[in-house]
Amino acid sequence: MTQKDWQQIPIESGKHSSIEDGACLLELASFVAGEPWSDRPQCVCQVIGALGRRLNDSIATDEMRTKLLRPLLPKLLNTKGSSELTVRRAFAAADAAVRIFAASALEHRKMPEWAKRLRELPAIVDAASARSARDEARAAAAASYASANAYASAARGGQSVQRAITIKYGSTAV
Repeated sequence: MTQKDWQQIPIESGKHSSIEDGACLLELASFVAGEPWSDRPQCVCQVIGALGRRLNDSIATDEMRTKLLRPLLPKLLNTKGSSELTVRRAFAAADAAVRIFAASALEHRKMPEWAKRLRELPAIVDAASARSARDEARAAAAASYASANAYASAARGGQSVQRAITIKYGSTAV
């Protein structure tokens, strides 16, 4: 197989031992870049590569994965930059994870107060803001788990949801 043929290769989940065995997004990037076979090609930023691997393995089918990710592959190449750039990208990814994606998940779980708290956090731009956001995200996760457990407990035991939360946590307030 030549590098010219890469657009014919389906993008699959998981790790593969060679191009003949299949390829995930980052393995295919290493192939296209002419690097040794790996899901951690040297020419791809570590942060972007980590996001690419996570995204690759979260898409349900090879057909959908290939359709969505193949156009992104050329954009991954030569994204490796300085340590400072990698750190800035890591903080940007953490910021999006907390203030956008986690907040959206909380909205979906009918927890708008917690979603608002995460959205209104200061941008994650350094270690201090990352620690602060981490602590708030952990509190939101605990509230989400508590809510789910209270609903499950109420469904099993016939108690009202509000009573289950009050018994377990002393309050229904966020």
